[in-house]
Amino acid sequence: MVYCGKPSAGCGACRARKVKCDQTRPACNRCIKANRDCPGYRDHLSLLFRDQSRAVARKAKSATPDSSSASSPVRQPSAANPSLPLKGTVGVHSPASTPDELDFSSDVVVNSIPSHPFTVNRKFEAACFFFDSFAWLYSGVMKWCDPYGDTSSTTPLGKKAMMNAIASVGMANLSSIQGSHSLRVSAWREYAEALKWTNAAISDRTQVTEDTTLAAILCLSLFEILTCKHPATINDFIQHTNGAIALLELRGESQLQLPDSLHLFFALRNEVVIGCILQRLPVPRRLIALSEKATKLPTATPITKAGHNLNVIMASVCDLRISHENHRSSINADLLSYAFALDSRIEDLKNNFSEDFMYETVTAAPETSFKLTESRRIFPLNGIYHIYSSWGVTNVWNVYRYARILINEVILNQLRLMTTHPDADPPTQDLKDLCYRSCCLVRSLADDICASVPCLLQLVGSSDQLVKSSAGGLTILFPLFIAGGVDGPEHPKCRWAQECFRIVGRALGIDQALTLADMLPDEKPMTAFVDALNESLHEQENGIFHDMQCNTPGISNTPNIITDEDDQYYALGA
Repeated sequence: MVYCGKPSAGCGACRARKVKCDQTRPACNRCIKANRDCPGYRDHLSLLFRDQSRAVARKAKSATPDSSSASSPVRQPSAANPSLPLKGTVGVHSPASTPDELDFSSDVVVNSIPSHPFTVNRKFEAACFFFDSFAWLYSGVMKWCDPYGDTSSTTPLGKKAMMNAIASVGMANLSSIQGSHSLRVSAWREYAEALKWTNAAISDRTQVTEDTTLAAILCLSLFEILTCKHPATINDFIQHTNGAIALLELRGESQLQLPDSLHLFFALRNEVVIGCILQRLPVPRRLIALSEKATKLPTATPITKAGHNLNVIMASVCDLRISHENHRSSINADLLSYAFALDSRIEDLKNNFSEDFMYETVTAAPETSFKLTESRRIFPLNGIYHIYSSWGVTNVWNVYRYARILINEVILNQLRLMTTHPDADPPTQDLKDLCYRSCCLVRSLADDICASVPCLLQLVGSSDQLVKSSAGGLTILFPLFIAGGVDGPEHPKCRWAQECFRIVGRALGIDQALTLADMLPDEKPMTAFVDALNESLHEQENGIFHDMQCNTPGISNTPNIITDEDDQYYALGA
């Protein structure tokens, strides 16, 4: 693999005419003004390297003499300098070609083989890995960065921060996948440098609002997720998100005008909302106002609008959870009424999804599984999985699902107090029906989140070229944790979610997934009291109330067992 220099990033027409291209997507302004179809852009990363193995072999053969002189014997490699396999550089996962396979028959080739293995700069390798694995995340401000990450004294502070942050993310992810301690140490060094330059950029009045500064904060947050190994650090990524809130507000409406800035806004907006949920803090109203303005842009898509509408409801969910925290041990009629109204609002939103948001439910054949890596597979829960039209649509559905579960968690807690409080009257039939409805609803929503896992990990359905399994591995963390905790640690769904976390964490190098797997058994079930109520009614009324599965597929008590190459067993299904 040969580095061929930084290629032109312009479209095909501008490169052919040798004029500067503004690189506007999907079509550059020169092509639009000339009223011609823009041929599009080349993949920047794939052009940095070219496989020159065959060319080297041809040159070697052409240099071989037609006949060998008896007085000039062919020199053999010495024991001190054996023939070394030729290895590619970053991102090449196929077996390396050997000299024998390339039929290097002359001593010219022997002499050309380096005496030491070719090594790659770790920072360059990490940047390339980042660009490949997180293409779905980075905007244009990151996309056209030099993978070598070379900086000088005149390089803007925000760009220095971003380049160090990109390297830290790539190194952290690689170190988890490869199990490399030295690479993890290097990742933390890059992280420390990124923090230093980020703080410097934030302190600079001119650079505080630059895209590069915000991109650095986004990468720092991602680093915390990739390296989270203990429950005590599970919320560390939120600290960076909290810092981004002030920047998003400071940047104002101007950040909505450029595609790259808008991309960063959406990515950080979603992180801010999750952070507010976890901390039980209100969502900043200014953030919701900016999000609403983004839906009125000419470029706004149905996913953009649906995402905003869900974030508006999520802001109300945060308010609900804050109020619930103050009334967790007492019955509050106003709180319950507000929760029911919010549940009705989000149901109406779901009912108004366009046909583009519809998905296919597939019942898999027995023993069907999906290969995430060569040694790790995922069985669909209950043999059911979904196929969505796009990765974005899948995420919209899962935000709807976990938001509604959180709403009904409040409803179920209030209903539990009304049915189990020592001073409460015996539950009426209407109260029982409310309990059953909410219980069935959260179970169904949790099942749907689990059914989305294969599609989010790009294991089924149409594959998005910009979306890798790492994208799904990151975006499934919070929804799957909520779904796994619905019925408690003894339920097969919780055990399935735990093993999914372990598979994702090990295969994709996401340490937070492993931490969530350990935390999940500590979650208190939302539905236990409804099951207890149902058992009591079975005894009292001779089985009139039964079948708590709510017409959802039955759950087997025997999980499917699979193994990985280390002979470790995984219970991956129900």
